[in-house]
Amino acid sequence: MATHPVSGAGTIGDAPTTQPHLGEQRLTTLHAIGQALAIGPIFSVGLVSGLVANVAGFSTPASIVLGSIGSIGLAYVIAIYARRYAGAGAIFEYLSHAVHNSFGIFSGAVYLLGTLFLGAGGIYIGLGFLVQGFFRSHIHTSIPWWVGGAAGLAIAFTLNHFGVRLAIRGVLLLASVSAIPFLFLSVVIIAKGGVGGNTLAVFNPHETWARSRPSTSATG
Repeated sequence: MATHPVSGAGTIGDAPTTQPHLGEQRLTTLHAIGQALAIGPIFSVGLVSGLVANVAGFSTPASIVLGSIGSIGLAYVIAIYARRYAGAGAIFEYLSHAVHNSFGIFSGAVYLLGTLFLGAGGIYIGLGFLVQGFFRSHIHTSIPWWVGGAAGLAIAFTLNHFGVRLAIRGVLLLASVSAIPFLFLSVVIIAKGGVGGNTLAVFNPHETWARSRPSTSATG
């Protein structure tokens, strides 16, 4: 069986080879960042941080640090896949190559069902109730929940109609504006600390374990 050496220029014998890709490269790194921000990281910070604090308590700072390390590790793995596979970005592609083809199909189907629910109306229903609550609490008036949902749907349709570049610019603008209050809140929390002020005891495993154990009076 004949073999053909691969040259440094990316050719096999006399036939040139090209790296497969999904389409014409029209998006820059800035657009890729905008697409990543489309999943709502600011909303996740506000929601997940409260849930973590409710469960972890005294260990919340250490839990967030460990979670951040795990997120960075996962992002690195995804970056490696994105360089190697043309279909990078799809959960099916990752799991098919990393585990098994059938597992990738199953996971992709579950992911698709969730996407269909959110894209078909679930996210706009939730947005409608959020807008309704905002108007009731801060403007002291009431509007039907479907008005806010319909407005969000109209904005999303308009942005997608005029192209992904405009949509990504909108996402970048919203993410930048929504990040400002979280940055101020983070600075205030870190500066003031807890009831007893700032302390590094939250990163001490012995102190964390001692505070997480139930007291003798509570268990006796």
